[in-house]
Amino acid sequence: MTEKSDELEPRGPRITEMDSRCLRQVHPANLQNGRLTRVAFEVKEWDKGLLSVFSDRKTTPEEAFEHYTKVLNRKSAAVYAVTVAECESEKLPVHEDPETDPVPFEAHAVIDFRQFVADKAIKKAKETRLARLAETRGPLHPLLRPTNRGSVVRLFLPPWYGGKMRTPCPASAKSDHLCSETAVEKYSRVRLRQIPSPTCCWRNLVSR
Repeated sequence: MTEKSDELEPRGPRITEMDSRCLRQVHPANLQNGRLTRVAFEVKEWDKGLLSVFSDRKTTPEEAFEHYTKVLNRKSAAVYAVTVAECESEKLPVHEDPETDPVPFEAHAVIDFRQFVADKAIKKAKETRLARLAETRGPLHPLLRPTNRGSVVRLFLPPWYGGKMRTPCPASAKSDHLCSETAVEKYSRVRLRQIPSPTCCWRNLVSR
């Protein structure tokens, strides 16, 4: 995901599919107690008004995460998203913007904040609304992320999830066994006390 661009204009056409999702990589520092901060969708000075995202028309949340963290070697806690319709409701057009440097990636896109960059108050308000919309939708990948292996584990779930999950067990550093299941509340942020089991597995935590 390009953080710095020498171009003032998007490198591709406007995206008009309203249900198309704009996938945003969220740095760990921009998740506080399971909540997205406004900074997760902040347009920096070097962005020149074009907020970097990936379009799910050409990639998946999983592929976008792998590209960002392994190919570009950058930090991401999770992939969040807003739709093109949500951006358009804020008068923020979305454009294709295929990456060419350092690694070609055609799924790159931008949310166009250029007309609001001069007014910091309006810009911040729009960034905040996008962050709240993305937070309500929940992380798209990884769906669950333990923050530690202590007695209490914080897990981030999308709002639609209400099933059961496997929880990591601090008694074992290995992940080749399964521990008991625990019902999960249907909220995007929950706290679960770990099951005191000698073995556990948190590779396959959840499926929709």
